Amino acid sequence: MLNFTQIKFMKPKSVALLAALLLVNVSAVADDATNYFQSGIKKGQQHDYNGAAADFSKAIELKPDYAEAYNERGLAKGGLAKNPDDLSSVLADYNKAIELKPDYAEAYYNRGVAEQAKGDKASALADQNKAIELKPDYDQAYSNRGMIRAANGDYNGAMADFNKAIELKPDAMAYKSRGLLKQVEGDLDGAMADYNKAIELKPDYYLAYENRSKLKKAKGDLAGAEADYKKAIELKSQDR
Repeated sequence: MLNFTQIKFMKPKSVALLAALLLVNVSAVADDATNYFQSGIKKGQQHDYNGAAADFSKAIELKPDYAEAYNERGLAKGGLAKNPDDLSSVLADYNKAIELKPDYAEAYYNRGVAEQAKGDKASALADQNKAIELKPDYDQAYSNRGMIRAANGDYNGAMADFNKAIELKPDAMAYKSRGLLKQVEGDLDGAMADYNKAIELKPDYYLAYENRSKLKKAKGDLAGAEADYKKAIELKSQDR
């Protein structure tokens, strides 16, 4: 094994060789961390959240300042969470990602979603505001902020956010959420149009079928309501 105290006795060429070897070793560690990270992404996409979390943990072990790995591990842990009490570890990962990378809009967005799930609407709103400040075209952050504002009774603010989200990127969740808000405000035809659009964009979106079922029942279309309800149950069972 090379004794580092011997470096001062080496010829310049030998010192340069040692430096090159050290750089190669650091690069190899970084490559290994990236490989674990990419493996975790694939496992997460396959809903193997335990495997994904393990891979992201390995990436972090190899590269402790890997902000993206902390963020993704938070998402994987979130996929395993059964109740709000399970989100403490999730939030810890998002906190670390933001500490390492203060301009990380996606980490603010994800932390906001987790905070909302825990019932901390004030912190959730602040994080979505920050995500939008960092990334003004962040359609998902507008959509999520709209849901928080709606829950707070700020219907005008919520409608503005849903409209902005849809303007940036037509998305099933934004249409579903806007449809629900329109339904609450009594615009039943507008709500129906939004639910239809959500289902057109995402035919397996059981939440949109559930909402449309309730709306059809309210409008007196009992047969249509029953058909949508059955479809929602079928899709929900497949989503597990």
